[in-house]
Amino acid sequence: MSLELGYGEPGQLRELRLGIVPEEWEGSADSIEAWTRRYGGRVLSRERQENRRITLELRVPLAQADSLIAKLRAMGYVFAEEVKRATIGQSPATIDSLIRLKEEAIARYRDLLQKARTAGEILEIQGAMSITLRERDSLLRVLERLQVDTGTVLIWVQLVNKRYAGMGAGGSFWKQFGRGFVEGWDLFKGFLILMSYIWWLWAGIALFIWLFIRYIRRSSNQKPSPPRPPENPA
Repeated sequence: MSLELGYGEPGQLRELRLGIVPEEWEGSADSIEAWTRRYGGRVLSRERQENRRITLELRVPLAQADSLIAKLRAMGYVFAEEVKRATIGQSPATIDSLIRLKEEAIARYRDLLQKARTAGEILEIQGAMSITLRERDSLLRVLERLQVDTGTVLIWVQLVNKRYAGMGAGGSFWKQFGRGFVEGWDLFKGFLILMSYIWWLWAGIALFIWLFIRYIRRSSNQKPSPPRPPENPA
């Protein structure tokens, strides 16, 4: 992995994407976060999709990346792995030289400010120095970000629950039927939970039907009976 990520090559942005089906689903993401902090890294984000998938974004120092990757691979079955590398446009050395030039210009502005005599000269020098200070600070932020990006590995880990790892896969009819039955049962449970949230709707519908039936019955009872035909005198 050190060779694939090119640890010995300076000025590289390194990214690793792993898809893992862990043997132990519960607590697997928490373990990864603990390992990342133990190796001096940071957890940038964590996203959970119900009880099926968890995606973590990690940034780990180069020196500790191999150790963390080995622990990740040992968690279970690695079904996807992708390494990406890119060369940065500007090297940290180039930006560092630009920062030094800005600092030399700031020093000259300070000397001129001490020698200025008129208010106009002072305002002009202060304006130019203020612009140069902002440019230097911006370069410092860029350099700090580049040092972090090139000195670390960005690792994306997607954990997939073993129970759902085969969803959408092929196989025999009975294997696909079994997977569909499991997934259908989960959908049915979700449907029942959703229906429980709108209990007030079912209560309203039941009340409406009861009132409607009662109204129909009352209307039929209040109908006048048809007149009887006249009796035959004979």
